[in-house]
Amino acid sequence: MMEFKQGAWLSLAGCALLLCFVLCCCLLRKRKKFLTVPTNVVVVHHFFGRGLMVPSKSPFPMKLETFLRMTKTPYMNDHSGRMSKKGKTPWIKFNDTEVADSQFCIDFLKKKNGIDLNTELSSRQKSVARAFLKLIEENFYWYDCLNNIPVLKSSAPFKGFGFWLYYWFVRRAIKNATWGHGIGRHSVEEVWSIGQADIEALSNYLAVKRPNMKQMWQSLAPFVDRVAQ
Repeated sequence: MMEFKQGAWLSLAGCALLLCFVLCCCLLRKRKKFLTVPTNVVVVHHFFGRGLMVPSKSPFPMKLETFLRMTKTPYMNDHSGRMSKKGKTPWIKFNDTEVADSQFCIDFLKKKNGIDLNTELSSRQKSVARAFLKLIEENFYWYDCLNNIPVLKSSAPFKGFGFWLYYWFVRRAIKNATWGHGIGRHSVEEVWSIGQADIEALSNYLAVKRPNMKQMWQSLAPFVDRVAQ
């Protein structure tokens, strides 16, 4: 009888958690109805809100927002929590067009507005940039996800019951995603070796370019000023 009661209470608690999460999502989505968007303004949809020290806790919204700021593209953020039709975030809405995935968003806006920040790069340099982009986004990113699970406790935007619901949901999502990717099936030591190898590859490549770092910084200074504005 005691075991039955304990199981019943656990089931009830689980249902209550799920109900609270659904209600929170519904309330957040409701806020979107009051968002007035001017014409030709990009709306960036995030799952998480702003970070304490950075625009977002996720690197992909930061990547997208940095591009928008560098190119002085008018945009506004929507933190209602609504996912794209692909189930991805961040995603954008530009007038009547919706685009999911940060890189597809950037490619869409580059084509739409005739923007190209890589005009001075050779084909070989563009290929190297593409290779490192995918190394960071498709490999190192997953190491970073697993490595940052403990950080969730100190960076959670909620307290009390909301904190535990947030922590449980995000931790579970990360575990499932990394398991599906494959990196989550490795030991802690093996995951660490993967991340270390990626960082070393980036460091070694940048070290080769060190003599030109001053010149590169001078060329990037105008863009840095734009981002800082």
